[in-house]
Amino acid sequence: LDERRVWPYPSVMLTGKQIRAALAGIGWSRADLSKASGVSPRTIQRMCEADGVPSANAENLALVEKALIGEGVAFPEGGVQF
Repeated sequence: LDERRVWPYPSVMLTGKQIRAALAGIGWSRADLSKASGVSPRTIQRMCEADGVPSANAENLALVEKALIGEGVAFPEGGVQF
């Protein structure tokens, strides 16, 4: 059993813009997000550079969402809130 597995999959479909804004808002680098989420640095880079919803698998999106929410970030209706 993979302890990183997140169920259910993401409650929101984060966009690259939301991920970048969240990182800026909490003062994290992409490397910080990679470490906190367990998602590879290259995948984090692709997610951040995406136009719209990244073409990453749902589990990786859920892990990123969980890491950011754990730092107090919320994603109301396509936005970002701290």
